Amino acid sequence: MFRIVLVPESKFEAKNLHYVILIDRSYSMKGEKLEMAKEGARLLVDNLPKDSRFSLLAFNEKVSIIKEHEHPSEMGKELESLKVGSGTAMYKALQEAFNLARKYGEPTYVILLTDGVPSDMGCMPGLSRKFDLNRCLPVYQGLSVPENVQIISFGIGDDYSEEILTEVSEKGRGFFYHVTDPAQIPEKMPKLVKSEVAASDVTVDLVSESPVKLLNYDSLPVRINAVEGVVKIFGETVIPKEYTGKFMTLKVKYRDEKGIRDRTQEFFLTRAQNQQDFISAIDRDVIMEYEYLQTLQNYSRDLEARNLVEATKKLDRLREIAEQTRRQDLQEVAEELTRKMTSGEGNPKEIASEVTRKMRGAE
Repeated sequence: MFRIVLVPESKFEAKNLHYVILIDRSYSMKGEKLEMAKEGARLLVDNLPKDSRFSLLAFNEKVSIIKEHEHPSEMGKELESLKVGSGTAMYKALQEAFNLARKYGEPTYVILLTDGVPSDMGCMPGLSRKFDLNRCLPVYQGLSVPENVQIISFGIGDDYSEEILTEVSEKGRGFFYHVTDPAQIPEKMPKLVKSEVAASDVTVDLVSESPVKLLNYDSLPVRINAVEGVVKIFGETVIPKEYTGKFMTLKVKYRDEKGIRDRTQEFFLTRAQNQQDFISAIDRDVIMEYEYLQTLQNYSRDLEARNLVEATKKLDRLREIAEQTRRQDLQEVAEELTRKMTSGEGNPKEIASEVTRKMRGAE
């Protein structure tokens, strides 16, 4: 197991970031949900740095581009013109957002707001038009997200699919919020704005003698649009028996206020002289944090599958790990999850949302 930590040294004003807002305007969004989504979009744009760009798309069964790659500006009339209609063409909306990201080539945040399940791409087959997760999930598992895109989603209410938004978060190197009260949207959306960053357009890659499997990102290379605080990347690999010498090379490319920079660090393995040397070289903090995140992820999956026996076991283990690390933040999460499960408040959507944010180090 390993942990890569990116630590900011200084910050500068964020420039040339593109925010693409996707608003679901299906019939179920009518009323407060749509109004709060509009208000959230307005506040986000109002808080953008002057050198940012934004696009606004709305979708029901059709996708409409309302604003395309514009400087921050007021959106009164454009938002007021959004009316509800039938259908939820979520896949098509994402593809339109990806097209804009490819067209302009800037680091792009796609911000998706929806309260329902996709109705396009065969997700509601036949005359019944009922959502079929078994048919829909593989569509999103095959989602090809451009390298310069990170996706942040808002699942509003209880009728959206947490499985779909979790998959979108994984593929899009992002996370999602479970929103029970639409009034939370205007509170959260302005916080997504990157005003000052330590680096942008970041690429982290590993060259290893053995295959590498990442825990909290989909695959290598890891691409991050902008770094504000500490970023952690967890993974694992297998060291061949009795291997010595250069085993892994870390390559980081990023942009700061002085231009594009490259950093490379090589990691070498030497044979331990004895068992005590071997044990003393093990970083238990890395192992425990890795196992904590892995257990949290598995707990969420068991809860989604309604496998409460296994979920309870995972939660017990989560508490044990948190106590061993003595980290207050991990202990508080484990205690809160335990409280919700014992009181019957454990919502799979909320837990899935929590996991995607913990994996990315987001609040």
